[in-house]
Order: sequence, then structure tokens, then C-alpha cells
Amino acid sequence: MKSGYRALEDLKKEGSIRAVGLGVNTIGICEDLLSKIDLDVILLAGRYTLLEPFQAPPLLETCRQKGTQLVIGGVFNSGIMATGPVEGAHYDYGPAPRSVLDRVGAIQEICDRHDVPLAAAAFRFPGLHEAVACTLVGTAKQTTLSRNLAQSKLPIPEAVWTDLAAAGLLDMGAS
Repeated sequence: MKSGYRALEDLKKEGSIRAVGLGVNTIGICEDLLSKIDLDVILLAGRYTLLEPFQAPPLLETCRQKGTQLVIGGVFNSGIMATGPVEGAHYDYGPAPRSVLDRVGAIQEICDRHDVPLAAAAFRFPGLHEAVACTLVGTAKQTTLSRNLAQSKLPIPEAVWTDLAAAGLLDMGAS
């Protein structure tokens, strides 16, 4: 705070850089820093996702108020939101616990009712909030890249989101 941030702010003021940001996978540090400094952008990985939509709304509101752009990464929560609740599914860099498998199963059931791939809904969900500038996904496979690109353009019926909210899996007021 006393040296790094000040140096970045100086570089921004002189035009050497255009933005000052942070990349993390915890919400608390974002909230703490935004209470002390201005950030232009935050890369938040794995914490504002279709699987985990409930902890981030206060941060989203702070970002909206301060004009801080959010880039959301990790929307597949280490894979489970792309694969579904299959044997060996991963969540948060390890095997998915039963509670997560059950939650993903409930989300997938609603997506299936609307003929929407789980991965497409997971990819598109963060972009529903105005503080989210973009969604970032990474891949090492051409097939996954092609799938992500195709699913980024799929129409998602509003009923998917309202059905998820009605099932207690999503808070539409927060998106």
C-alpha cells in the first residue's frame, strides 16, 4: 500500500499504464482493498459463478458504485460446471464433495429442461451483472476452446435464470 500501489498510481498518472488492478480468488481482499484504494479492474477467479453466486453481490455493488470493472475467471469452478456432476468431477482444484455434486446436479436439471448446456449457462451467468466487463476462460484444448466460443453465443432463455432463482439456486436481485 505504501510503495507498490503508489508506484502504480504514479505510472498511471504519467500515462505509462492505463489501469491498476488486482487478480485474486478471494472476495474479502477485494472488499478490503476497495475500502482503501481505487482499482480500475479486478480479476476474480472462481468466486462469482453460477455455482457460487451468493457471496459476491456486495463486492459487485461496490464495484458498480466505484466504477471498478470485474473480469470473472474460473466460471467452471475447476471443471465441474463444464462436465456436470460426473464421477471424478473437480471443484476448487480437488475432487468435488457430495454437496457440490448435488448442487451442480440441481442446476444441470434446470438447464436440461430448457435445452441449455450447463457450461453455456455457467459461462454466461457472470455477464448478467453490469459490473462484469467480461468473462475469462482458459483452455489447453482446441475442442474446449471451440465449445466455449460456440456456447458464448447461445441464447439463454430468461426462464433458466428465473427457474434457478425459484429453486433457491440463484438470487436474481444480485445479478
